[in-house]
Amino acid sequence: MIPFSLRYLFLSPSLTVAKIIVTSIEECPRKFFITGSGTCHHDWKKGTFHLKRSYGRKGNIYLKIEVNCIFRKKLKDILTLCQNRRMIMLLTQCQNKNDERMVGMKKNIGSQLALYPMPVTVIGAMNGEVPTWTLVAHVGILGHDRVLVSLAEPHYINGIIKQGRKLSINIVDEGILSEADYAGSVSGTKTDKGELFEFEVGEAGAPIITKAPLVMECSVEDIYQTPNFESFICTIDNTYVEEEHLNEEGKVNYKTLKPVLFEFPTYEYLKTGDVLGKCLSFKKDEGEE
Repeated sequence: MIPFSLRYLFLSPSLTVAKIIVTSIEECPRKFFITGSGTCHHDWKKGTFHLKRSYGRKGNIYLKIEVNCIFRKKLKDILTLCQNRRMIMLLTQCQNKNDERMVGMKKNIGSQLALYPMPVTVIGAMNGEVPTWTLVAHVGILGHDRVLVSLAEPHYINGIIKQGRKLSINIVDEGILSEADYAGSVSGTKTDKGELFEFEVGEAGAPIITKAPLVMECSVEDIYQTPNFESFICTIDNTYVEEEHLNEEGKVNYKTLKPVLFEFPTYEYLKTGDVLGKCLSFKKDEGEE
């Protein structure tokens, strides 16, 4: 059963339209409401009703049902349907195919990249004696010994990486965000980005940004191609970290490093937040149900 309460019934002066406004209560699942801004049309016993969803001043959801004159003599039956909590079930059967589908309280927004936020990095590669750089946030981890760098196929740096099979992944913090952002806003085919960062060449031959708090020097093992993109599968040769970002055990301390994060839907940079707890520390005590 779907709980709701009948708010009021209104008959227009012409008696051609009746409006039944039903106020939902919190327990009423949203999946039973028409979504989107369009009007729902449905033919029922040679009649038509229209349904729109609107919001009241206090955020209450109202369902407005406009019933044409054919239903004028059946208003009592319509009220009975409402009171028996069957009307909403009937209305939901006429949702437009273009409306968003609901699963419980969640709205299905289709096939979307939603694994955000991601760490912001600057990818570097040596073009002879000069480095080139580009901004990349689509990076990932494969297993415990490989990383992935995904680049749009037209990027200038792709060809350089393919030639040398070496690249660096430079983690971006707030100190180098301005230069990193610029690296992603201009193309290496038109702009020489070699002097954008102070750098040194790492032990494996990839350029290392001096001011980057953490840098991974990598060798390209494979290239995974998808439409318009090339993803470089890399092994990690060396990892360089500023000593101030190492804890007593010699591990990276992300409480101090604080890499910049990126999320694609709004194209914004974010900060890392607070520590919520130790991983795998939320299990219940033995014997507790």
